[in-house]
Amino acid sequence: MPVTLYRPRRPRAATILDLADVRYPGQWKGETLYPIEAESLLPLIEGETISSKPLFFEHEGNRGVRHGQWKLVWTSYSKQWELYDIQKDRTETENIASAHPGEVAELSQQWHDSAERCLVEKSKIVIPSKGMPTIYYKQKE
Repeated sequence: MPVTLYRPRRPRAATILDLADVRYPGQWKGETLYPIEAESLLPLIEGETISSKPLFFEHEGNRGVRHGQWKLVWTSYSKQWELYDIQKDRTETENIASAHPGEVAELSQQWHDSAERCLVEKSKIVIPSKGMPTIYYKQKE
C-alpha cells in the first residue's frame, strides 16, 4: 500500500523519528523543547490501526477541531462556532450547532485547551494577509 507522508507536518516528524528509531529530545542546547503532540503513523504504514484523536487547527483567526463524525469550526467573519456532521454533510452546508450544544461545548473546550498547550495566539493579529477579509484584524491606529 503506497503512502505519502505529506500532511500534517507533525505526524510526519513523529513518523520519521519512529522509522529512525530515534527518541525526540527533551532539550536542545540547554533549552527545554515542547513535546510533539502528534503520534507516529508507522503502525498505520505497517497495516495496523491507530486510534482516532481530535485534530486541531488554526489559521489567521479561523480555527477548528475535527473528531469522529464532528467538525467544529470558527471563522473570523462569523465569530461563532459552527458544527457539522461530516458523515452526513460532507460539504458542510448545514450548521447543526444549536441542535448539539453539548458537542459544541466539549469540542470548543478541547480546542481552547490545545491552543493553550501549543501556544496558539488567540488574540487578533495586526496585519492581514493580502486579499484576506479584514473583519478579524485590529485596525491600525
